[in-house]
Amino acid sequence: MSQALQQLIQQAEAQKIQANMNLCYRKNITLLQHAFPSLYKRLEHHRPSGVVLQLDPNGELNLADTATRQYLYNEPPQHYCRKQVNHFKKKQNVQRFKLCTGEAYNDRHIHLQHLNTLIDAYAALKKPALETPITYIPNLIVSGIGLGYSLPLLLDTFDIQHIFIHEACLDTFHASLHTLDWEPIVRHFSQPLHSIDFCVGKNSTQALTDIEFSLQRIGLHAHIYSFIYSHTTRAAEQQFIERYLHEIRAFIGGLGYYDDEQIGLAHGYHNARSSHPVFDSSQTQHRTARLILVGNGPSLDAHTAYLRENTDNAIIMSCGSALGSLLKMGIKPDFHVEMERTNAITDFLHLSTRPEDRENITLLCLHTVAPNAIAAFKEVCYAIKPNDAATAHLHNNVAPKTLHALGFCNPTVTNCGLAFAISMGFKDVHLVGVDLGMPTTGGHHSANSFHYEMEKSLTDTSNFKYAYTQQNNTLVAGNFGGKVKTHTVLNHSRIAMERLLAMATRAFPDFSCTNTNNGAKIQYTLSAAIDSIPPAPCCDKPTEINAIKTAHFYRATGTHLPEATNTGNNTHEPLLSYFMSIEKTLTMSHTLSDNRALQNECQRIYGLIAAHNDPLTHYLLRGSINCLLGVIVENCLYTRDKVLFQQRTQLGAGIFNAFIDNVYLRMKTEPFRLDDTRDPILEKMSHMR
Repeated sequence: MSQALQQLIQQAEAQKIQANMNLCYRKNITLLQHAFPSLYKRLEHHRPSGVVLQLDPNGELNLADTATRQYLYNEPPQHYCRKQVNHFKKKQNVQRFKLCTGEAYNDRHIHLQHLNTLIDAYAALKKPALETPITYIPNLIVSGIGLGYSLPLLLDTFDIQHIFIHEACLDTFHASLHTLDWEPIVRHFSQPLHSIDFCVGKNSTQALTDIEFSLQRIGLHAHIYSFIYSHTTRAAEQQFIERYLHEIRAFIGGLGYYDDEQIGLAHGYHNARSSHPVFDSSQTQHRTARLILVGNGPSLDAHTAYLRENTDNAIIMSCGSALGSLLKMGIKPDFHVEMERTNAITDFLHLSTRPEDRENITLLCLHTVAPNAIAAFKEVCYAIKPNDAATAHLHNNVAPKTLHALGFCNPTVTNCGLAFAISMGFKDVHLVGVDLGMPTTGGHHSANSFHYEMEKSLTDTSNFKYAYTQQNNTLVAGNFGGKVKTHTVLNHSRIAMERLLAMATRAFPDFSCTNTNNGAKIQYTLSAAIDSIPPAPCCDKPTEINAIKTAHFYRATGTHLPEATNTGNNTHEPLLSYFMSIEKTLTMSHTLSDNRALQNECQRIYGLIAAHNDPLTHYLLRGSINCLLGVIVENCLYTRDKVLFQQRTQLGAGIFNAFIDNVYLRMKTEPFRLDDTRDPILEKMSHMR
């Protein structure tokens, strides 16, 4: 064959490949236009630049990095994908989330009673033999797709119910539209009780947010066993997996539970009927004054002189128990933040501060805070907490203004304070006493903290719950190098704080947050020694504080909420009508035959409380149902012996249904009962005074 003829044949083959790719692309982009319009808009006019689709020296379609001039695949892509899927079949990467028992602080609360009973009941049983190999996958997380050839192979090999596809490179996903027929894949996951989520062109932080939305939508039961398929060793793929494994537990821990949500509903209901203004962040503000956000960590003590020197020019915002410590130091904050919903906070405020100390301090809080605690302050403004049972009804009934919920206000009060500060428009934020960790030796709070008085009142301080004595303490990077000790809640607090700071840094180029504490390293903050911090710029504080109140303290013209009582549900029928209507259908079946039946039953139940049906029902029951169904799936799925499988699911169904019965008994008789939780130490100290 002559060289000219060979070139003509190669040219014809290339033209045929190009024609097939164009046809495939047109079919796929039309599919996205109808099924995933937001993704379609990002890809419709996309022109690849960093990664391009081209024929490699072996005549194979491949992905080429234009900067390094290297190909993604060093062998035929389809051959690579077949090998990888076969390897995954033999050695599956499974993330199994394990839920643990907890300590109840109120005998009336029913969530932990039933959750602990369920976990203990399964723990008392012999661990069953599990199926091997596993072919049914409730939830598959795919990190990176390349040309997409792995996806049809995975569907041919496994029974996959939900899939989350993360491809950090928009160019790469765009290339897959030319090489893979996406229609059969989308059709498979469009079946009832199936789902597909695309997360394309997003970094690991953004992808984690998307997977949290996915978890919230399909339920924890589908994520208890999460199978992770990583296509290559690209840095973006590995970063996403590492981030997911490291941080997803923080989200799971924040799903709430029934008793907590009922308290929030009741407190929100009562607080909405008060005359207090609601926090309004609808207008973007730009404040040049420095805001010092004060937590009650041990590092607070090293900032005494700094705080005194800057009290005339900086806005000082105390968080939680830091109020008592500041007052002992002779420093009165301008704002004080509270976010805990249990009534125990009322005792803490009254024992650690005096009424005259609280004069002229404005309380900023969430709508879930106990009305008795709010009453300790003369001036109060409450923010709407997102993802709470009362949130939707506050939006509907605090008329006529549409108010934004205060995002990233959990899990600790310093998160709430930072959310207030950023929403107010402060661009110069200084974290003081916000340690979120501590050196391996030293105190657990500021030396001025009321916690030490609490500790002294105990005869046995070894189990003082505010100290760092838990076995699950971990070491994290310190603000000034080395490692510091932290625990689960504070670590989750740091993660949430970093995500808020990341958003603020992107949104406001002039935003800065300084961390001078000897605690945990917090990303997106400037680590600096306290003696290197210049004085706060001159500020007319009374004028600045009045401007804050004018811009953010919205006084409703009236609410549409009837007066709350606990005499049945007739008065509150509009609020609880959907919740009451699904009582009988929330019962879990006792006759589940296999893995798929178990997952489908969990999904049926979780679908009944979906947010689009009724937000109040969703948030009231979401956390507890997620936890209980999650424990059942954790302990039943993949049980090899079918008789044993049925026995274990029946055990779980019995305890789950008992919990649901108790929930409805409470909600029919006392839906708006205020919290009466008391800390036993604080209660003892109250009696001594």
